[in-house]
Amino acid sequence: MIHAREDYNRRIQDSENLIPDDEPVFLIRGQDIAAFDTIMYYAATIEDARADADLVMSIRNHALKMKKWIVKKIPDLPKETEVEDIRADDVRADDVRADEESAIED
Repeated sequence: MIHAREDYNRRIQDSENLIPDDEPVFLIRGQDIAAFDTIMYYAATIEDARADADLVMSIRNHALKMKKWIVKKIPDLPKETEVEDIRADDVRADDVRADEESAIED
């Protein structure tokens, strides 16, 4: 699995090797000021796609634990981190919506 942060690639592992080595993953910590809203949006999105209700409830419960986490901060990167230069406009909103609609239809 490939994290957005290189230091997470070294530290956070899939010990059962269930995630392919080249699959991108994204970790949001409870201390992240955007964690609760981000996870709640994710839950609403998969609920709209008719995901299992227990899964949606589990995700929302986890988001509430993140909201209650006392330490909050703006996310950061280690100083030595090199960031790949991929422009946001390389992923167009229309492409994302088309992908979402396709997933809902499947």
